[in-house]
Amino acid sequence: MKRLVIILAISLLNSSFLFSQSYEEYLKQQSSNFNTYKKNAIEDFESYKTKINAEFADFMRKPWQKEEAQAPIEKPKEEKPIVTPIVYRDTLEYAKPLDKEIKVKNITPTVKFDAPKPVVPFKYTPKPQEKAINIEFYGIECQIRFDINKCKKMSGASENDAADYWETLSSGDYDNIIADCAKIREDYNLCDWALYKLIIEISEKIYGQSNESVMLSAYLMNNMGFMIRLGRTTDNKIHLLVNTHEDMCNQIYYNISGRKYYLLSKDEVNSMFIFNREFPQESPMRLTMTTINKFAYKATKQRVLKSKRYPQTELTSTTNINLLLFYSEYPSAYMNGNSKTLWATYANTPLSNEAKEKLYPTLKASIAGKSQQEAANILLNFVQTAFEYKTDNQAWGQERVFFPDETLYYPYCDCEDRSILFSRLIKDLLGLKVVLLYYPGHLATAVEFTEEDIKGDYIQIKGSRYLVCDPTYINANIGKTMPGMDNSTADVIMLN
Repeated sequence: MKRLVIILAISLLNSSFLFSQSYEEYLKQQSSNFNTYKKNAIEDFESYKTKINAEFADFMRKPWQKEEAQAPIEKPKEEKPIVTPIVYRDTLEYAKPLDKEIKVKNITPTVKFDAPKPVVPFKYTPKPQEKAINIEFYGIECQIRFDINKCKKMSGASENDAADYWETLSSGDYDNIIADCAKIREDYNLCDWALYKLIIEISEKIYGQSNESVMLSAYLMNNMGFMIRLGRTTDNKIHLLVNTHEDMCNQIYYNISGRKYYLLSKDEVNSMFIFNREFPQESPMRLTMTTINKFAYKATKQRVLKSKRYPQTELTSTTNINLLLFYSEYPSAYMNGNSKTLWATYANTPLSNEAKEKLYPTLKASIAGKSQQEAANILLNFVQTAFEYKTDNQAWGQERVFFPDETLYYPYCDCEDRSILFSRLIKDLLGLKVVLLYYPGHLATAVEFTEEDIKGDYIQIKGSRYLVCDPTYINANIGKTMPGMDNSTADVIMLN
């Protein structure tokens, strides 16, 4: 019996050794197969990229068609009469309003768009001693791998000249720029507009303001998935035209195959010869932002903000100068021909982390342990009384909507800016759904409370009850509509 056990043990050891040896060989074989697959996949991607750019250049040689410019879409103007702040008389105790349903005329839905994707994946693979150019982008020190000595000039601006240059751009010398742009975008969370500005910055760093710069920008944007077109004027100047999901205000555009393509340079061009050819997987630029660009932080001057009714809600606020510079150049735009969606773009943009770090600890402490009703009243009074009111025309001489960070910085704000900031505070600090509520000449908000049956003016949206909260009705609690508002014409703008 003992001898049988020994024989079995030896057999098991031998089989274990053989199994271990075969498993290691299996892993080695699988790793080899994967590396072969990966190598073939990369080669396939490169072959595909080369093929589509070659075909694109061939189409570029055909005659470009003349198109006429379209008049810019006007930025929405403040409606008359503009509703100015009203002070609610009962400042010391909660109002006890009755339920009153406000009739809604229209509901504007929120819209989300997918990000453009590169036609093929561009992987960042650093190589030793690569030549590079350096640029500063809203405080970010960026290194772009490109040998400036490899710059090539265009022979002219004809169809053949443009096609020849596209072939030059797609030769491989410029591919590291695409990979670097993709990495910078990922590292710093850049939105579509920020990526566009980065591409323009890089192109002009290499070529200045020139036809070569425009061609390089077009090549980079096409290969990163953006829907663009090229145009040429009679003075042999090439222009970049960009398609966006939204209608961009105050920008000349060209109607090409039923789509608006915007001329984003400062040139005013009445007509152009357009190269109209789709690039694989092209997608319009998004002007909506759901995350914050991580620009280098440079603090603004400190600003003291204090609620009048709740003096414990006093804080010192700062935000990022580089972010404010970016916002100051951001294009105004709205969706589906509905100018009211412009406010949704601003309200859906998060507050920067730097501003949250200054703002939210005090606000969280002020509302800690409070009911939703009490907490919302504290936040509402903070927005009502901590900021000084001026209309856009008084402060800027034109319509100027603020992102939440901008309201924290600039000395004056109006009903739109207050409603946008308040909606952000409600979403971030209370986790409640909020919508913008538009009356002629005035913007307020409405909040869906979940804990209490709170009395007051409200609207119904798909069976949900949203209570009116007006950041410009000074000292009024939630559930109070500003006097003079024509409730029968209220419009609802949904937010993400």
